Amino acid sequence: MQSSGRACSRDRAALALILGFSLVTKLGLAFLVWFRNRAAIWHPDSASYHNLALNMLRHCVFSRSSGPPFVYESFRTPGYPLALSGVYALSGDSALPVIGLQAVTATGTVALTWLLGRRLFDSRVGMWAAALLSLDVASISSSQLLMSETTFTLLVLTAVWLLVRSLSPLRGWAGFALSGLALACAIQVRPIGYYLAPLGAAGIAAFLVLKDRATTTTHVRWRLALTRAGSFPLAPALLVGGWQMNNLRKTGSARFSHIEGLNMYFYRAAGAISMRDHKPLFQVHHEMGLETERTDFTGWVAKRPEFAGRNHAALGEQWFRDGIAIIVRNPGWLVLMHLRSTAALLLDPGTFCLAVLAGLETDQRGQELLARLQTAPGSFMAEVWSAHRFLFLSSIFGLAFLVVLYSGVVLWLVRAPRSTWAPGVVVVVAVLVYFTLISAGPEAASRFRVPLAPLLALLSAAGWQSLRKSR
Repeated sequence: MQSSGRACSRDRAALALILGFSLVTKLGLAFLVWFRNRAAIWHPDSASYHNLALNMLRHCVFSRSSGPPFVYESFRTPGYPLALSGVYALSGDSALPVIGLQAVTATGTVALTWLLGRRLFDSRVGMWAAALLSLDVASISSSQLLMSETTFTLLVLTAVWLLVRSLSPLRGWAGFALSGLALACAIQVRPIGYYLAPLGAAGIAAFLVLKDRATTTTHVRWRLALTRAGSFPLAPALLVGGWQMNNLRKTGSARFSHIEGLNMYFYRAAGAISMRDHKPLFQVHHEMGLETERTDFTGWVAKRPEFAGRNHAALGEQWFRDGIAIIVRNPGWLVLMHLRSTAALLLDPGTFCLAVLAGLETDQRGQELLARLQTAPGSFMAEVWSAHRFLFLSSIFGLAFLVVLYSGVVLWLVRAPRSTWAPGVVVVVAVLVYFTLISAGPEAASRFRVPLAPLLALLSAAGWQSLRKSR
């Protein structure tokens, strides 16, 4: 009994140390960036979120326009701008409180990873998973940007945790409804989670219908499936469906976000063309008429004059159709592009973003370094060591971390007995696979891996723990 108490005390002390490390490193970096290189927190997409938040706060309109007439926003969703507007209402429109709050949010994700690991496996796995996540460079760097990934990751992990608690053991409908609510909030922050709501409801229903067939009547199993699986998509139907109805009223299209059409045409389809024709993506964009520095898409409209004066929703619908048509004609090239971008998503250590935040690199230097890699690979390492010392050393750490992370995942896949595949573990794996598949594209970067990081850390910690137990 006494030894058990000491073990609990050690676990609490270790958790406090991990959470303290996570918070101090992220807050410390936030203040360093703010006072030394505050422009670095502004990603190219940050201005759209910032302007939306200011217009929501000052004019009660959902528009990124600098002034009247306010053009309704069809690409962004209101979740992250709404959170920004709440912070701005309390502290002015400075980005520093936002970055500080995101440091706290990212640390909350570390704590939630520990809770989920403890429930799915044991407290030691939860502890190691939290420690791994606190060292993830991509997660640390993303928390310093005025971008939605940190908020989105906490909401997705909250939805997963609530669903795991409701499934293992099976509980009432309220936990499923709360999980759906967290997911609906996550979808409002980043629409990439949109298809998780129907897929999750279908998975819950299938699990409950097939569960305990030998001991439970068909009537009882179907009743449980209808109440539990039906309560899960309730909040997404209201919050996400309600926004779609608002979009229909404002634009004539009920699509949740027309960023889907833009991505389908200018990234998925363009990426397939880039692979097929051996052209860089920016050249394909130029041929398509995309001008990345403009938001009125005049280049594309010049090629399709029948769309002059049409709103972004109409353009997005056309892009979606055109993108699908290109993909249907080039399925093999799409697969190759997807495989390459998945490798970029999973293997980019995120250290260049960290170097930019620290004021030691710029996008221009990054492009020059990439050109050196392509034209003079023999002298590339010498160039990195002599002129990019921080990037070189941090990349070694970042790549070593990824080796440890993925080695643990492989260990878990190889060594985990079937008995450990509880419903909650299946949920974690399913969500991980979903985000890996849907996030990959020619625009994939380390920040897109941030929502995957807690789930990868959980499986990795379980894999390393299984190796330890076998000794």
